Amino acid sequence: MLREHKIFRKNYEATNPFLRKLSRYCVHSISEDNFPTAAQRRFTADGFAALVRPIADLYQLPEWLTELSKVARQGS
Repeated sequence: MLREHKIFRKNYEATNPFLRKLSRYCVHSISEDNFPTAAQRRFTADGFAALVRPIADLYQLPEWLTELSKVARQGS
């Protein structure tokens, strides 16, 4: 997910040289839970999808909703 966001941001920066180079910043996400294994898989997919929008906001990506939707669905 982060890789796709960085690629989107890098392409966005290429169209406007005055944008801050946010694609160079590193982001590290840690997910921990104590649910049983079967539930853990479902929550992981939900958590993955829930992180797509905040990371897009962090990278200040324009509203590429179809692309963000594709990224979010990779976790399910």
